[in-house]
Amino acid sequence: MPDVRVPSPLRAAVPPLSQPPLTQPPPTQPSLVQPPLAAPIAPPMPAASAPVPAASAATAVVPSTTTPPAAATPTATTPPAATPPAATPPAAAPPAAAPPAAAVPPALIDVLIRRGETLLAIGDISGARRFLERAAASGSGRAALAMGGSFDPHVLAELGARGITPDRAAARQWYQRAAALGEAEAASRIAALDGTQ
Repeated sequence: MPDVRVPSPLRAAVPPLSQPPLTQPPPTQPSLVQPPLAAPIAPPMPAASAPVPAASAATAVVPSTTTPPAAATPTATTPPAATPPAATPPAAAPPAAAPPAAAVPPALIDVLIRRGETLLAIGDISGARRFLERAAASGSGRAALAMGGSFDPHVLAELGARGITPDRAAARQWYQRAAALGEAEAASRIAALDGTQ
């Protein structure tokens, strides 16, 4: 053990350490240390995963994995499975066939309609449709009438809407739904659509 130098006032209070002579071997004690475990040996890498130089890759011979057909052995062939006809996407259901939505309070329906009509008035047709469609799905004839107007070429021209393509068929479907919900004005709008084709 090395000699620890302590300042002189403390040196007198600390007795000197006794050290065994260097000629004697240290006393043997039973070893508590276990011998180290052998490190696991990694398995060798397969040859297939070794990188192939580019020059030899072009000239390498790749063994065939297909077997040649047997010429003399008759085999039973199964007819190919009949392929099902191509699935056609379902046609878009008209708005009248939409499933009933969860009950929406009448106050919320009024808010949706007012917001949709306000957006129509400023020319935000696609924004208005989002509000009006929800109100119409709740059974509002007034919202269905306004939705028809968002597709009607006459209404879009009156609003001065740009960038929105009129859709007479969609307008007719919405007007028919509005008529079914009791909107009297829907019949005159359907007649106007039919008269100006």
